[in-house]
Amino acid sequence: MRVDKYAIASTMREVAAGTVGRRRVRAICERSLSVLVGTTWTDEEIVVHFSPKFLALLDSTESLRLVMQHELCHVLTAPSANMTLPRFASPAVTATFVGYLDLFRERLAHEEFLRRFAGDVPRFHEWHARIFDPANSFGPLDPAGPDIRYHLFSQIFSVYYDAVFFELTGDDIFARWCQESNIMTLHRALGFAMEDMASIRQLSGNYAMQLELMQSSCRLFLHLDPFRLLAGEMILVRSIDELTNVDARLLAQWQGRSLACSHPG
Repeated sequence: MRVDKYAIASTMREVAAGTVGRRRVRAICERSLSVLVGTTWTDEEIVVHFSPKFLALLDSTESLRLVMQHELCHVLTAPSANMTLPRFASPAVTATFVGYLDLFRERLAHEEFLRRFAGDVPRFHEWHARIFDPANSFGPLDPAGPDIRYHLFSQIFSVYYDAVFFELTGDDIFARWCQESNIMTLHRALGFAMEDMASIRQLSGNYAMQLELMQSSCRLFLHLDPFRLLAGEMILVRSIDELTNVDARLLAQWQGRSLACSHPG
């Protein structure tokens, strides 16, 4: 099918009509984009960013409409595409936190899609399952790089980003992939993140506070050893008991989980 930035912008304009006001809509192709498609927005404008690979994966105008509906749900569930983070030691650490917090924003968008476009869920599920390829998210890492742990976490969070939808809908496609790859620990750790996100929704209805709580969840998650996680082992690289820069309620949840994790000797 023939799809270009004009078709993408036009489709987003159609699905957004009457829901987010009279905003301008643009679409931009970005070859270096780390995701297939993403959206940024202001009170005046919605911009859909897409990669060339996204165009190759579209098989119909229906698929395009479904994806634009999902992108609209991001606009409907967050005041902005931006987020405020502390100053971290390196860009790799910042990227890791952004990747983790994006899991929460993706969950919000999927939940809105499931509510607002319930009749389209089976078709969206079919398209999402067709493009889901966890193995493709893992690439080579520089073994001498000082931020190698964070780069690996970013790859893991990229997989989780696509898996969130299936966890919400009760589909075991990601669990089956992990089982076939002999790394069920990867699925179990995603369960930790999903449980934290559910708790955060209950702890606060304020979006900014929810993202702050997600930072606490991320700090706790990063105590897992990502290399051992992909080797089928749940290992804490250090104790979480003395952490002071995390929410006490989330810390308590992780302390319960850590009883089932191995600790460094």
